[in-house]
Amino acid sequence: MSRAPVASGRAAVLVTPSRVTVGKPGAEIVISRRPFRIRFLSRSRNPQLAEVANTQPAPSVLPPTADPVAPGTEPARSGQLYAPLSFLVGSETLTQYSGGVWGGNLMSGQRSGVQYAARNVTSVRRHGSGVVLTVSTNDPGRTLGVTIASLGKGRSRLSRRPIRAAAWR
Repeated sequence: MSRAPVASGRAAVLVTPSRVTVGKPGAEIVISRRPFRIRFLSRSRNPQLAEVANTQPAPSVLPPTADPVAPGTEPARSGQLYAPLSFLVGSETLTQYSGGVWGGNLMSGQRSGVQYAARNVTSVRRHGSGVVLTVSTNDPGRTLGVTIASLGKGRSRLSRRPIRAAAWR
C-alpha cells in the first residue's frame, strides 16, 4: 500500500493500512479502515462532521414502526440502529396528503425489516479526486460500494450503495 500522498485531480489521496485521507487541509475527509468510520475535518483538524463510533453491532430487527404518532401519545422505541452507513432491508410505505403543485404533508408512514451497518474497508481504489471503497457489512450477502470525492472549495461528496456479493466488480 502506498503511504505517500498522491495527487488525484484537485485533491491529495493518502492510503495507509489504518486510514484513507482525501482532500486538502481545510477540507480533509478521514476514513478509518478497521472499523469503518468517516470524519470531515476543518483546517484546524477538528471534526466538522463525524459518524457515530463503530461498535460493530449485530444486525438489528426493526419492528413495524408508524409515523406520525397520534396526538397525545409517546412514540414507541423504534429500535433504530445508530451505526456508520446503516441500511434497512425490508419495506417502507409513505402516504402524503395532497398538497397540489407544491407538495404535501406526511399522512402516514410505516417501515420494518432488518438493519445492517458498515464493518471494515476491504479495498481502496483511487478514482478522480477521491476514492472508491468496498466496505464489508454485517449482512452476509452484501457489501457497500462507497465513493468519496473532494470537490474543491471545502466541498465533498459521499455516495454509497449496497451491493449483493456477486454484483460488485
